[in-house]
Amino acid sequence: MAKEAPTPPAAHPQPPHRGRGRRMFRALGYRDYRLLLLGTFLTQLGQWTLQIGLGWLVFDLTKSPLQLGLVAVFMGGAMFTFAPIGGALADRMNRVQLMMASQILVMVVALVMAVLVVADVAEIWHIYIFAALSGGSFALNGPSRNSLLFDIVGPEHLPNAIALNSLAMNSMRIVGPSIGGVMLATVGVEGVFFFQAAAYVAAAVTVTFMRVVSKSTGGAKPPFFQTIFDGVAYVRRDRTILLLLTTTVVSAFFGMAYMQLMPAYAGDVLGLSGSGFGFLMIFLGIGGVIGSLAVAATDPPKKGRILLAAVLVTGVLQIVLGGFASLPVAIITLMGLGAAGAFNLAMGNTLIQTNLEDQYRGRVMSLYFMSFGLQPLGALLGGGLAEFLGLEAAMVIMGCSVLILAGSLVVFSRVRTF
Repeated sequence: MAKEAPTPPAAHPQPPHRGRGRRMFRALGYRDYRLLLLGTFLTQLGQWTLQIGLGWLVFDLTKSPLQLGLVAVFMGGAMFTFAPIGGALADRMNRVQLMMASQILVMVVALVMAVLVVADVAEIWHIYIFAALSGGSFALNGPSRNSLLFDIVGPEHLPNAIALNSLAMNSMRIVGPSIGGVMLATVGVEGVFFFQAAAYVAAAVTVTFMRVVSKSTGGAKPPFFQTIFDGVAYVRRDRTILLLLTTTVVSAFFGMAYMQLMPAYAGDVLGLSGSGFGFLMIFLGIGGVIGSLAVAATDPPKKGRILLAAVLVTGVLQIVLGGFASLPVAIITLMGLGAAGAFNLAMGNTLIQTNLEDQYRGRVMSLYFMSFGLQPLGALLGGGLAEFLGLEAAMVIMGCSVLILAGSLVVFSRVRTF
């Protein structure tokens, strides 16, 4: 029988789940974590539903893989720019309130975009602005949301909490594209934007019921920008954290670029419709759920080596996706990419959060989100390669880049965690 979960000082005491059969869901013993997880389900449901509609809208307006990458650059650029601010705020302010404010911002911009689509006046520059505002709000939300995991469940149950959070995200990769594909075929793109706004309203409501007291509140604080610089200096001193963030950069820049190119891949290479594209993306979510469940159910040794192995597998599967283009191969490959991506997210997040000092948690997690802000730059590179060499060749080149860079990290790594 599992021991009772210790309650961190900032968390509201909760009875943990008991029994060997419930070890996979032991973090659910905390009330505030259940609320946070519900909010994750809702925001990810809205986001993955929107991904289908937004990608198809961009491709329908421009017929350009490069534009898919460029829209992603606006979102990622905002994430990259505002993530350090979000991290510093997470270490200085009430994380719950900051998370709620960012969710309301996403809701507002989604409603505005929905009105533009209904009025049939949406243009590509509107999408650029929408992407930038959405990326900025994610950058403010992410460090606080991930830091709250530790505030609520503490170090013992942090890996399980992160794994279940990854499970919520990946399960919505199944439900979201399904809803998005149906909406594209029935109510159109505007319905997808309205749906995202509604999901974020519901997520903001769940935050109001949380009781956790943010560890970031109270105490003397240095000047704001000094807070950011101190966080960067801490990462430079800690070789383990630096290597983990470098691995995340490689994975995000080269290993996830294929996601922004999938609307063009589905339409041009596989000849699918919008609903067919949504159906195809379901298999990415299925793989993610399988990978997340595996992480939640186990506590493997050598997590760093598993992380690097998952990054290498991502490179191989991208090469297969580009080199052997067909619907059956795409389905199997996307499931594998989903599973490997779930390992990357869960293992990377766990290793970073369990190896850093608590006073730097928000700022280090902001650097983690900055690395994902680089993902769209990889998508832009992939889109440019696709314009000149074709989508299949672009995916092969990006996959080879992952293998070379991740392999270099394996060779040169001398950190005990790995």
